[in-house]
Amino acid sequence: APALARRCAPQVLSFALVSSTGPLLGVLAGGWLVDRVGGYTCHSRCLRVLANYTVVGIGLAAGIALSESAVVVIVLIWCLLVVGGAVLAPATGVLLTAVPTGVRTFASAISMMSYNVLGYFLAPAVSGVVIEYYGIRWGFRLVVSWVVFSCAFLFLAICAADAVEASSSATNSAPPRESQRPFSLLRDASGQLVVTADGTRGGPGASSHPGAGATGYSQML
Repeated sequence: APALARRCAPQVLSFALVSSTGPLLGVLAGGWLVDRVGGYTCHSRCLRVLANYTVVGIGLAAGIALSESAVVVIVLIWCLLVVGGAVLAPATGVLLTAVPTGVRTFASAISMMSYNVLGYFLAPAVSGVVIEYYGIRWGFRLVVSWVVFSCAFLFLAICAADAVEASSSATNSAPPRESQRPFSLLRDASGQLVVTADGTRGGPGASSHPGAGATGYSQML
């Protein structure tokens, strides 16, 4: 037992350092970079930053799967955890700010259920089956290559965010309908009231009444 402990000490120490420092540094780096590009005010811009992280993660996962050096694998796993931490926290922020305030609690619950069912539960189950039939090497490769799905879903989220922002811009830039324009009450030369669209003249000698508007019109009647 003591010999086994001495032999496993480097692996245990490297795992502790990698798993404790990588995600922490990633969260800090991801939050800082998202703030630099405007935070959550523009979801599509924020998601593009996160998608760039996942593209880097795909390269790191490929290096982990193909490398035969333990030192190289440990370093690449640390970098992959940095990338994962940089994506997870800002992606959660986008998820919560993209829904109306009244349903954010429900959205948070759905997201946590998805994390647990499709992530923390599904990952060991699928990788365990692969390890059982194909060996631990292929099971480990499956685990690190899961970042491909993160990248694919982030690009789908970018397309959805672009569509929503384009629709919102089109709605805000559309001219108001004529029926929604305010009106004014004017008094002409003979003393009669004339209802006109706001900003138009009621005829020669017309003067604006101080009670212009629906309230003023009802009071004058």
